[in-house]
Amino acid sequence: MMLMRIWIVLVAAVGVLLLLWVGWGSYVIMTTERPPYDVLRRLTSRVEIRQYDAQTWISTDYASDESSFRVLDRLQSARVHFILLKQRLRLRCIITGLVNAILAFLQHVKRSPGAFAQ
Repeated sequence: MMLMRIWIVLVAAVGVLLLLWVGWGSYVIMTTERPPYDVLRRLTSRVEIRQYDAQTWISTDYASDESSFRVLDRLQSARVHFILLKQRLRLRCIITGLVNAILAFLQHVKRSPGAFAQ
């Protein structure tokens, strides 16, 4: 009898979690904005390059709302930091690629007997 109650509670808990998961997924799907776009190029059946219309995500009236302007300023600052980080990572990848190419060249030269003998 006790084992039966445990199974009922367990099945009910899993059912509630499943219901919450499906409900949240439906809510997100129904409330997420999907702006119109044009497909510029289809690379594969699952990858395409899209062109979206211009969008305004955040706006403020600077003359009457200085607190929102501070938020926009912080967002712009965060965007600049993200761009700089992206550039640093790209530079790191380029430097790593160059170092790897130089090391591969030096290993090739090291293996070639008499490479520098003239």
